[in-house]
Amino acid sequence: MAVQLLYNKIALQQFDKALKIRYAALPTIRSKESALRMEVKKQRNALNKMKSDYEKEVSNSKTFGKLWKEFPHGIISINAIHKKKASFAGVKFEVLDYIDFHLEGFYLPVHPMWWLKGIDTLKELVAHKVSLQLKEAEVAVLEKERKRTTQKLNLYEKVQIPEYEESIRKIKRFLEDQENLEKATQKIVKNKQQRQEA
Repeated sequence: MAVQLLYNKIALQQFDKALKIRYAALPTIRSKESALRMEVKKQRNALNKMKSDYEKEVSNSKTFGKLWKEFPHGIISINAIHKKKASFAGVKFEVLDYIDFHLEGFYLPVHPMWWLKGIDTLKELVAHKVSLQLKEAEVAVLEKERKRTTQKLNLYEKVQIPEYEESIRKIKRFLEDQENLEKATQKIVKNKQQRQEA
């Protein structure tokens, strides 16, 4: 804490108040830290599955082989990526809602039928890639908040609470010693007065 202790009742009240605030906050911080730890683990697993699924989709798209060379560049483009807000334990992040694709100059009777399958495959790959990037960002945000919450929990449990308790003990001991000294002084003065009167 590196704070110079003031040995008086006001300082004692301030330390006592700060200690009560930290004790009251501990259960909430512990719950949040635990929930975030579990959620990060869950979302990491989901991310790994998404990566695996994406790699399978890329591998499956290679079945078109040489046909991709005939597929025209620029036939499909992205107009907009729509995301929606989500949150967990107060941590906000974005997830994919939908992607607005634009098809340029595609007329089915004129073009080969497999182009339709190619367009669907490209849409799925792009949607998967965008979802994957958003999931990576989500995991990073959740992990950052989990670390911050763990640090706060450790700060409270291992640093601040013990320091406040120690400061309270020191101040109470000092005030008790001061009170005992005052009582002893009063007793001595009283005895001296009684002797003088006698």
